[in-house]
Amino acid sequence: MNGFALYLYLKEKNPSIKILFMTAFDIQLEEFRDNVPGVQIDDIIKKPFIVDDLVM
Repeated sequence: MNGFALYLYLKEKNPSIKILFMTAFDIQLEEFRDNVPGVQIDDIIKKPFIVDDLVM
């Protein structure tokens, strides 16, 4: 199971769950939205990151 599939599975079980995506790979927004519709761009944090980036 990849991260996209896990996201969809968890959202199906609990639609209000908050999920954080972290990646070291450069992914195009269009490709990301094709796999996980409805996710906003501010839901993606790319590595490297600082701890302050995780505080919302």
